[in-house]
Order: sequence, then structure tokens, then C-alpha cells
Amino acid sequence: MTILKQRAVFYGRMGKGGYMQSYEIRDGDDVVGTKTVYRANRNKKETTSYRLGEREFYDVRDFIAAYEKTKCQTK
Repeated sequence: MTILKQRAVFYGRMGKGGYMQSYEIRDGDDVVGTKTVYRANRNKKETTSYRLGEREFYDVRDFIAAYEKTKCQTK
């Protein structure tokens, strides 16, 4: 099992209580993907998305499964 860590890269505040946070997802020293947490304003729900290359996931389990599959194919 791979141990993935996230590192904060960006935090921005928007008008009306919104914000955006961006993280690098790392496997050791290699950046393997990104995580974005976004809320347009205080009345909207928070949205989290994960990117692995060109693919986007809205559940971390799907992201990890796709990364594990990609990692096995490159070996």
C-alpha cells in the first residue's frame, strides 16, 4: 500500500465568505496529483476534487484506486 501525503500550496479568500485551497499530493518526493477544496460563498457547499493527470475525481477512494492502477502499470 502506498502512503500519500498532501502539502498545502495555495489558499485564497473570495468575496461573500468563499475560499479555495490547493494541495499537492505526493508519493515520497514525487508529485502525483492535486487536491482542490472550493466554496463559492458561505451559502454554497464545499466541493473537493482530486486530479491525476487529466482525470478528475470527486472521491478520494477513486483517486487512490486509479493511482495504484497507474503505479502498477508503470512497473
